[in-house]
Amino acid sequence: ERTDRDVHVEVFAHMPVPKSWTVRQKALAHAGVTRPRRPDLDNVLKAVLDGANGIAYVDDAQVHSIRARKRYVFIGERPCLFVKMSWSAEKT
Repeated sequence: ERTDRDVHVEVFAHMPVPKSWTVRQKALAHAGVTRPRRPDLDNVLKAVLDGANGIAYVDDAQVHSIRARKRYVFIGERPCLFVKMSWSAEKT
C-alpha cells in the first residue's frame, strides 16, 4: 500500500564475479577481499528508488534514510538484489 510517510530504504546488491577473472581474483572476490566497482552503487540505488516511486510510496522525496552496500557473491550463491523498506509510524 502506498503511503505518504517517511521511508527508510535498505539495499544489498550481491554482484556476480566476472567470468574473465583468474582463479586467484575469483577466490579473493568470493572471500569478500575484493569489492565490486561496477555498477556504481548510486546507480543501483537510483534504479531501486525510481522503480518503487508511485508504488511503495507517493514520491521518492519521502525517502529520509538509506543504507546500501554491494559485494560479490559467495561460492554457491546467486547474484541478487535485496530491498527492504520501512515507513515511519507517524505522518509528517
